[in-house]
Amino acid sequence: MKRVLLKTILAGPGGSRQPGEYEVSNEEAKALIAAGAAVAVEADEPEPESKQEPKAETAEAKQEGREEATALPTKAAAKKAAKAAAKAEAKAKKKAADRPKRRRRG
Repeated sequence: MKRVLLKTILAGPGGSRQPGEYEVSNEEAKALIAAGAAVAVEADEPEPESKQEPKAETAEAKQEGREEATALPTKAAAKKAAKAAAKAEAKAKKKAADRPKRRRRG
């Protein structure tokens, strides 16, 4: 288990997380860091490792009557989210560059 500082909102079919510090599995930490959505945090005190994954209660789980649902994205989902964010940023830059500059009339 690793601690990461989530820089952006993370949402998917398994739930959502707000920006902040979380303890996640090693695989998830690698995926989030590779996607640029999180940075690794050094732990001050070693915490006892548990075999259970962190769980979060989601609105979908409440509607279906389940108490808990896993809120962990897959590596593919993290890559897809990073790719979509990069594509949206590139599209916004292109749109801004193509927009004619306004002239002030005075």
